[in-house]
Amino acid sequence: MANDGLMQNFLPFNRSNEPSTTGIPSVSVDMWAVVRANNTTPKQFNCPSTTDVPDPAQDTTAYYDFQFDTPNPGYSQYLSYAYQYQHDPNRRIIGPASEPTFPFMADANPYIKGQVTDTPLNDRKSAARGNSKNHTNREGQNVLFVDGHVTFEKGPDVGLSGRFQSGLTVSKGRDNIYTFHAGGLNQPVDPGVAAPTATSANPGSTSDAVLVP
Repeated sequence: MANDGLMQNFLPFNRSNEPSTTGIPSVSVDMWAVVRANNTTPKQFNCPSTTDVPDPAQDTTAYYDFQFDTPNPGYSQYLSYAYQYQHDPNRRIIGPASEPTFPFMADANPYIKGQVTDTPLNDRKSAARGNSKNHTNREGQNVLFVDGHVTFEKGPDVGLSGRFQSGLTVSKGRDNIYTFHAGGLNQPVDPGVAAPTATSANPGSTSDAVLVP
């Protein structure tokens, strides 16, 4: 488990090396583990609305991560989806006790793979509302929840509801699945302020969903 939300996407660069259990983990290793166990194929991790292609691995058991295809951190044309970050001290591991409406997989995070450069708060005020870039004109994203149901959401504020505090203003809302809150544990949900990067995603509480990359 990483300290302070540190992570690294698409590592090791030599993906035939087994990842360390004590170093900074690659979140995409979690998804490749399903492929490695022959429970699915690399093609299932490609969104049909993108130009992404299946990972070229012939023997999936020989690798531990998706292939890293470009120097741009956090990007891979072989992986279209974002996964709930599991390697943070504040993150309760997903399991039978998890809230059924907790989101744990969706289209790729726009601030990592989508190369969106505006701040999350400003972006959410625009017509696109910080949506994934997987779909035409960023009209929304598919979100998979812990209980197995999938919905197409036209905004990134989904999942658990609660309130967040900003100064003296208290507002109700839902968590933003592509960002994390930086206001401490008194914020049950993230209103969409701090964007993760290819090296950091630090959930503020167990209800703060951060889907990467």
